Amino acid sequence: MAAISKFCGIGLRRLHYRELIDTLPPISLLEIHTENFFSNNYRLHEILRAVAENYDLSFHCVGMSLGSTDGLNIDYLKRLKELTAIYKPKFISDHLSWGSASNNYFHDLLPFPYNIESLKLFSEKINFVQDYLSAQILIENPSLYVSFAESTTSETEFLNELVLNTGCGLLLDINNIFVSSHNLSFNAYEYLDAIDARAVKQIHLAGFEERGNGVLIDTHSQVVSSEVLELFKYFIKKHGARPTIFEQDQNLEALPALLNELKKINLIIDASGS
Repeated sequence: MAAISKFCGIGLRRLHYRELIDTLPPISLLEIHTENFFSNNYRLHEILRAVAENYDLSFHCVGMSLGSTDGLNIDYLKRLKELTAIYKPKFISDHLSWGSASNNYFHDLLPFPYNIESLKLFSEKINFVQDYLSAQILIENPSLYVSFAESTTSETEFLNELVLNTGCGLLLDINNIFVSSHNLSFNAYEYLDAIDARAVKQIHLAGFEERGNGVLIDTHSQVVSSEVLELFKYFIKKHGARPTIFEQDQNLEALPALLNELKKINLIIDASGS
């Protein structure tokens, strides 16, 4: 069956396991949250083997905690390396964030100031991880709700310096850019112009919700907004399409609804001439 697009895919979620394996929908990429497959659960790995036979995989991590002053969790990296050796993902990614302190892990991707100290820390950790895995990793820009007086550089400058220091790639979450630009009052199009587009290897699209006082929250609970699709269109028209994942976690819809969302995304890709 022909793919919806050589660029489009979705996140692999438990609700869709059986239907996805039985029907093999025409997508090109599946993204998994790697921590869900760190166990030796035979059934889970049977599912992952089945999808890996038919799709490229993208390993999306939430547990490296690269911005933490804690040392890297070598047991975590060992499990990740074992998983990558078996399934050979096309991409491995984590976030521009931290999520642990004193070896206690939180269920959040937490922000930090963008300055020389955090750049040095983040760069050292990325270099270690890439050497350990013998693979490039991608760093995803966060959704932000606060800024820090201690920041001495912009997020785009920080990410571009990370690329120069480490050779990492970027996972450009365009929904996060829109959410952050609204909450912190900066221009999302200027952000896209400032980022090193050559380093962007993958794109995320998702939906947000508006909460009290007009704050936007990156909930992954809606379809992609028209504003985010316009930003996506702007980037790929200028720089070409990248492998793109539509993320939905809350209010997760049935598989056909997600595929319909991919068709909308694919129309934009086709119109861009990519």
